[in-house]
Amino acid sequence: MIRLSLIILFVVDTCYSDAVIVTIDWNDITHTSNTSLTLLVVENPLLRRESPIHDTVFQSLNQLQTDYTRFLTWYPYPRLAVAELEPPSGLSQCKNVPYLSNLTLTCALSGGRINKIEFASFGTPTGTCGNYTIGQCHSNKTMSVIRKLCLFRRICTVYVTNDLFDGDPCPGMNKRLAVQITCYPPQNNTYWDFTTLDPLVEDFLNATQGHSSIIDFSTQPRWLYTLPAIDQYPDSDDQVDWNYPAGIELIDKTGQQIGDYYGRLAAWYTKGGFIDEYGRKHVSNHYYNISIWEVLNEVDFEHWNGIEQYTLIYDSVVESVRKMVDPEQNIKFVGLSLGNPSEFTKFSYFLNSSNHRPNIPLDWISYHFYAFPTSRTDPRTYEQFFPQTDVFVEKVKNIETIRRALSPLTRTTINELGVILPDDNNPNAEAIPLIYWNAAAAAFAYIFCQLAPLGIDVIGSSQLVGYPQLSVLGGLSPQFPSVALLDWNTGIGNARYWTLTLLHSHFQAGSKAVRTDVSGVAQPRIYAQAWVCNQQKHKLLLINTKFGEVNVTIENSAGSIAWIVDKFSNESGARSLRMSSDTL
Repeated sequence: MIRLSLIILFVVDTCYSDAVIVTIDWNDITHTSNTSLTLLVVENPLLRRESPIHDTVFQSLNQLQTDYTRFLTWYPYPRLAVAELEPPSGLSQCKNVPYLSNLTLTCALSGGRINKIEFASFGTPTGTCGNYTIGQCHSNKTMSVIRKLCLFRRICTVYVTNDLFDGDPCPGMNKRLAVQITCYPPQNNTYWDFTTLDPLVEDFLNATQGHSSIIDFSTQPRWLYTLPAIDQYPDSDDQVDWNYPAGIELIDKTGQQIGDYYGRLAAWYTKGGFIDEYGRKHVSNHYYNISIWEVLNEVDFEHWNGIEQYTLIYDSVVESVRKMVDPEQNIKFVGLSLGNPSEFTKFSYFLNSSNHRPNIPLDWISYHFYAFPTSRTDPRTYEQFFPQTDVFVEKVKNIETIRRALSPLTRTTINELGVILPDDNNPNAEAIPLIYWNAAAAAFAYIFCQLAPLGIDVIGSSQLVGYPQLSVLGGLSPQFPSVALLDWNTGIGNARYWTLTLLHSHFQAGSKAVRTDVSGVAQPRIYAQAWVCNQQKHKLLLINTKFGEVNVTIENSAGSIAWIVDKFSNESGARSLRMSSDTL
């Protein structure tokens, strides 16, 4: 008798009278799964402590109890993702702030005072520290006002208004105040700031305490790259900047500068602080145990300049992290993190140790897959998830062939798996149908069944929280709502979350898949896989891959418990029932 049936139903609107019959040979083991199921957590405003769903979000994350949970600081919110938004500026200190905000300058680090105002412009200044220029709009009063308020002070804070400069120099234009100073005694200046990043990291690591995690501070300060134009990043922590990852050529072509940025990040969170570019100590009092460090994210989409440059960056980051925090070489590293794993030459190059510096480990590789239906609201197009998955699985087989040939000890995490609906970041996009969440959940379960036989070590559902345009936190732009595992209004799980919960709790590593046959007129509608799990419990995973209900007969299953995730599972979780017969 089947001791437990896990059923993921796609839809409940259309009924097909034709039935399928599932036959199981519990003694014919086809493969053993060593695949761990986990998820992606992307930093965004709804994870901030100011968010109305903050507490519920992290409670939901904690309840999953997954290993290898991936934390990603992604680029659309650079103020939440980058710890050093401005480059070290030597003896000059610069600030550039918008109208109606505070500009603060300080010489307190050297115990000195502001001794020179090198540049000051209220209007539309352009350039960066050391290279500021007056723009199209400029108040001639700026220099005299800033000298009066700031010169010879230890700390100077200015609230930027038109009245401060005796009127608006250019009505109707967005204005800023840029100031550049020096201190006496001289003071070297850096701009490290963990104010927004720390709470996100702390809350994630606390919620996943006791379990392994993969940390990926993926967003690189763009001043590390030669930029095509000077572009001011957002002033608000919650403002989106989809153009932040500008530039493709590293300024320091040895990779040392970008490596040291990440080495200092690692030291901030694992060694209580770091020594900055000018030898000044920054203290964090963080001593977290980070066991797996992923080097960047979707590098083929962000700052891409060829696999050779990425390999140089990977090697530089590994060397700097090891030098600054991990001389014992306990931290494992994840490389590649490709958004499009179709170009196999990237894998061939990266997995060839001769293309790396000496003693560089190839512990893990990662890459991603999303299904893309042709309609946002037509459930019939959700059937496309499954053949698209089949195409992806063929790519995985090719990648596995390359990995086994070049670096067989390297492990694999396919750590972003999901669906992205059309127009997902369009503020005026149509609402997502309730049945979509069940369809996307079914797709993830199907992916698990296809990847486990290939020996993939970790697969991760993407992602914890996405959302449409929201009014909270002063108004948020859409952030891929169709990938969410949680309801963006409540922080409670949807069908994708409950499916991950069931898969993770029932199909642990060591579960043995057995021969499972599906027959009947409606056979193409149903995917079935039976398992012998821990304590010899018999379990069956059923997935409806089409739009419509179908009757399923499972031999000798009367009396078994069925766990069902369907379109009614949002927030309430999977429901269970005891089967009164062999037919569902």
